[in-house]
Amino acid sequence: MYTTTSYRFIGNTDQIQFSTTAAHTVTSTSTFGSFTDEPYIEFAITATISPACKVGSYGENCALVCNDTCIGCDRANGICDSGFHPGWKGKFCDEECDLGLHGEDCSMQCGHCLESLPCHAINGSCLHGCAAGYEGFLCNKKEEKLR
Repeated sequence: MYTTTSYRFIGNTDQIQFSTTAAHTVTSTSTFGSFTDEPYIEFAITATISPACKVGSYGENCALVCNDTCIGCDRANGICDSGFHPGWKGKFCDEECDLGLHGEDCSMQCGHCLESLPCHAINGSCLHGCAAGYEGFLCNKKEEKLR
């Protein structure tokens, strides 16, 4: 569905601002000139408007599916705008945490994994065990020495 709306402002055009927060593509053209001795600005907006997509889909005719590592995505462009599941980051929730980090917003540091291997990006566990001297699910507790 296409909708075109034309606007003409007559008078002082120095302070005119236009913005939209709607979930559609906007293209505009503008013409400056004089109209009956007063400056004016004239522009037309043509927008492609899709019906609101169900949660988890986006794009034209809601044909695209949001990344499943995304808590929620923008219904027009698929950008993760509601956050990521733990272990993920990036504009489209399609990048694992950097090495050495895990969890929500990739904000938690990994423990001391065996041979400095990376921890699990979601829960931080060391998949191959702990480095010497460390223990626990996250390999972040120093082993207690027996006397």
